[in-house]
Amino acid sequence: MQDKPSLIKSTGCFEKRFPFFISRDFIDGYVSLHQHDFVEIEYTVSGRGTERINGVSHTLTPGNLTVLFPWDCHDLQAGAGENLCFLKLNLDMELFLVETSPLYRMREIPFEKPSRLPCIQVPQEKRERMLGIFEELEQEFEEDGRYREDLFFAKATEILVAYGRQLTVSESRSKRERVWDVVEYIHQNFGKDVTCSETAARFGLDSAVVDRMLLEHTGMSFDELLADTRIRNACARLIYHTVSIGQIARETGFVSEDSFSKIFKRYKGMSPANYRKKYKARQENLFSPEELDGRVLYYIHRHYGEDISLTQVARKFHYNENYLSQVIKNQTGQTFSELLNEIRVFHAAAVLLTTDHSVTRVGFDAGFQSSETFLRVFKKHYGCSPSAWREKESAHRL
Repeated sequence: MQDKPSLIKSTGCFEKRFPFFISRDFIDGYVSLHQHDFVEIEYTVSGRGTERINGVSHTLTPGNLTVLFPWDCHDLQAGAGENLCFLKLNLDMELFLVETSPLYRMREIPFEKPSRLPCIQVPQEKRERMLGIFEELEQEFEEDGRYREDLFFAKATEILVAYGRQLTVSESRSKRERVWDVVEYIHQNFGKDVTCSETAARFGLDSAVVDRMLLEHTGMSFDELLADTRIRNACARLIYHTVSIGQIARETGFVSEDSFSKIFKRYKGMSPANYRKKYKARQENLFSPEELDGRVLYYIHRHYGEDISLTQVARKFHYNENYLSQVIKNQTGQTFSELLNEIRVFHAAAVLLTTDHSVTRVGFDAGFQSSETFLRVFKKHYGCSPSAWREKESAHRL
């Protein structure tokens, strides 16, 4: 394995005032493990081979569309006697983070379901159109026509829309990918009478498989994840709403206020009433938290290995520290530290699969201050130790 992914920077890729770059690349061998500080959209025109993204391999054939973000690392191998041809569109990551950018509305794509393999197979009947879009961009890039930037934004948006829709409707996803649909379903329906067996049947899975895969990916069973999601949402309602505790219990899926209070106390160590009293903001400071700024998530993904703090991030993006903390909690159900640790173990998992580094080194490189903390946080998210997870996942990929 390569010791560490190399970083390809956008210096020289983008024109001074034009945040796009397009190229036609050919590969007849191996391209070593690397990542970029920009977004790369690659479309396979011809040839066959293999691409490994964050340790997960998939086959490259004509019609493959991959969207890679700065936190993704990948390598490529052309098949024996094959000459892979790609059309690649590179975009400045800032285009997804700045509100005035036409691509800002597509910002959920970088941050949605980070564990899902970021590629699709464009349906046969749509490949001619997709190839045409890339070739139009290729031709336009060589010229300096009027409304050039507007055309690039329009075409890039069309590619991303096709990518996003295909990710949503794909019927060929593996059980590993569908588990994130289960997680999303829980988050969207926690207020209803949902069960593991009913949810499993909805996604064509066995309830025992759902429980096992949720334990592997989240560290919690279905019932534990459902209860955790309900309690997190109840906490937000207790703090930011003035409705009765009984109504909050019903809105978050509990059959009665009594059962809600018992489960809440088990999770939080106090009654819902005492929790509201302790954490409710003063009346003059009540607000409806805004959507979490994508730039904050991007910054954490880029600097997770450093000793970053809520104070530092708030200062960098000109937020009040308490305000940012409340927005993160409301939007993710996590504290800043919990969100940071989740991002750290996500990246650590990719490094475990793509390098031979020791578990201790992976933990320290991911920003953890001790091996004990890394082991504890990793096990919470993946249900086993880093060593056991590496051995299990490596065996799956043989």
